[in-house]
Amino acid sequence: MDRLLCRRLRDEPEEERVQLHETTTEEEEKANKAKKEKEDKLFKAFQENNIDEIATLIQNCDLNVKEVTEGRSKKNLLHSLAETTCKNPQEEEKVGQIFRCLVENGCSVNAKDKYGNTPLKLAAEKGNIPILKLLLEKGADVNKKDDLSGDTPLHWAAKNDKVKAVHTLLTSGFEDVDVNIQNDSLKTPLHLAVENKSKNVVLLLLYYKANPKQKNKDGEPPLRYAETNNLSDIEKLLKEPSETYSEEASLIKYAKENDYLEVVKLFEQPLEVECDGPGDPVASPRDSETAANIIYNTTYNITMRDHAQAAIGDGAKLINEPAQEEESPSREGEGSPSAPPEPTNTNIPSSSYPSPTAPPEDLLEQR
Repeated sequence: MDRLLCRRLRDEPEEERVQLHETTTEEEEKANKAKKEKEDKLFKAFQENNIDEIATLIQNCDLNVKEVTEGRSKKNLLHSLAETTCKNPQEEEKVGQIFRCLVENGCSVNAKDKYGNTPLKLAAEKGNIPILKLLLEKGADVNKKDDLSGDTPLHWAAKNDKVKAVHTLLTSGFEDVDVNIQNDSLKTPLHLAVENKSKNVVLLLLYYKANPKQKNKDGEPPLRYAETNNLSDIEKLLKEPSETYSEEASLIKYAKENDYLEVVKLFEQPLEVECDGPGDPVASPRDSETAANIIYNTTYNITMRDHAQAAIGDGAKLINEPAQEEESPSREGEGSPSAPPEPTNTNIPSSSYPSPTAPPEDLLEQR
């Protein structure tokens, strides 16, 4: 009897604990189920490359985004974002907003998935330039190696023929970016570019001082693979003296003469214009000399037109003068057109610019 009573007293608190535990478990299961449904919906939007849906879900999501990973792959949301493709500038802008939201909420730019892939590696592999630039701006490790073969983002861009990605990585401004970095097989990005017949990448890597004599673990330089696999274009390039591609002018000349069209396109892209804010354009060409020439030549042409018009009178017309919008009358007190400013780039010799003091006669129409 005493033994039975003791057993009852001992068991009652345990039953209460069990009941409480069951209630807690049910609530946790319900919360976990709701969490998984949200995560599944989010990853489905990534898989379908539905940028609008991703943006909506991220903005209205109460998930702890830094802890969200996709199944066994262990990809975080930045991994998934790196694999998206933007179809227009509007989507690119939204992707930038999503990226900033994820980073601000703790998503690591150097996180590794199950295979040791970082978001930067995936962006380089896919040639996702907008995300690649954003990751680099946030300090993503440009030399981080994956766990399978020790390849870096530059290796992946090189072997997938992603010319712009290679260029972006090598001009990212990081002092430790290594064009001759080796993977577990001691192969450089140049080895992989040759093996994958990516001739434009080969030329670009050589321009950025890749070593064509660097040997892999079998003691073979990139040239060996080109010779044994009948890659005549690449073999010819690797045998060229470094002067062929050491300067930008010689690089472009060689690229044009030998149909390296991606390299030509990369280095002869139009002048880009960035805006710090509405109505505040800032020209950002590849070098300051280009900017100085553009600024000077524009000013010079305008001033020459004004000189010519003054010489022949307001009633005459200039040859090839473009149609001008009607301007409002000048305000009282405004003087004549000022002389063009000196070029902003002091390294450009002044002798390379014609003097704008007198109009050329061929600009004037016979009266």
